Amino acid sequence: RFTQAGSWHLGALRASNGEFEEWVTGWDPAGPVAVGDGVVAYVASRSDQPSAVVALDLQRGKVSVVRRSSDLTVPEEYLSLPEALTWDVADGAVAHGFFYPPSAPTSPPPTRHCPPLLVMVHGGPTSATSTGFDPGCSSGPPRFAVLDVDYRGSTGYGRAYRHGP
Repeated sequence: RFTQAGSWHLGALRASNGEFEEWVTGWDPAGPVAVGDGVVAYVASRSDQPSAVVALDLQRGKVSVVRRSSDLTVPEEYLSLPEALTWDVADGAVAHGFFYPPSAPTSPPPTRHCPPLLVMVHGGPTSATSTGFDPGCSSGPPRFAVLDVDYRGSTGYGRAYRHGP
């Protein structure tokens, strides 16, 4: 399990030759990972549905859901998927976060005016936000945008960002 640009990924480093292989499954690893008998099982998340325990069969490359954390579903027209966002900060450095635009069918079309913005800040100091399903971000209040901030000190963007001022 590794992080790149604030998102979690799954892969393996082969000890025999030093080659790295990323396993793209459609599910981001969000918790413990167990490996045995050619299967990788892990707690996983997606932006569009609640977390689950999934299993990746390494031989066949097939992913299966072992158990879902919830049967909750949100109609697609109400889902807002995260968009990675960066912006300059006062000292010339860059900050990171995920932006969720308003998506409810009742949201007015974009105009020259910006929608109201809810800003979310994760606990810390050395944790990070997640792009996993979060009803507060993914299907937030109608007509509101959400910015989920990964302030400096957050993991997922390299040591310099985590140890930055």
